[in-house]
Amino acid sequence: MSVDASPLVDALLERSRGRLAARDRLDALEDTGSAPTPATLTRQEPGVAEAQVEEALDNILSALAVRANRQTLRALRDGRMPAGELEVLMRAGLVIDTWAGGSPQASAVGSGVLTLLDEVCAAAALRLRGSLEDGHAD
Repeated sequence: MSVDASPLVDALLERSRGRLAARDRLDALEDTGSAPTPATLTRQEPGVAEAQVEEALDNILSALAVRANRQTLRALRDGRMPAGELEVLMRAGLVIDTWAGGSPQASAVGSGVLTLLDEVCAAAALRLRGSLEDGHAD
């Protein structure tokens, strides 16, 4: 069984680009005129893009490593108001706040990554059941 990882790839791309854009804006405020922007360094220097993506992955996985956070994100994705804390999920880009009096909601990134995790868990559970039926319980 194959699981499509494109939601996670899209999430990593979106988070990495967003962080780079923010860093570029901050650097522009402190403009020294001679240093390359973070986006330029990421494009040109070996290993910098990989480090950016790893950082984004760390943030997403640490937010979703806690079951309560996944349950909160699931509730938002399904249109319910969760009882759980939102801050960690917001910092990871998995939840957005409408700020217009509306309620927070799962971002496209959050919904996609959560769907991917649900598919991975379902596939692993299916394989576990199959291995137990084959007598590999030990």
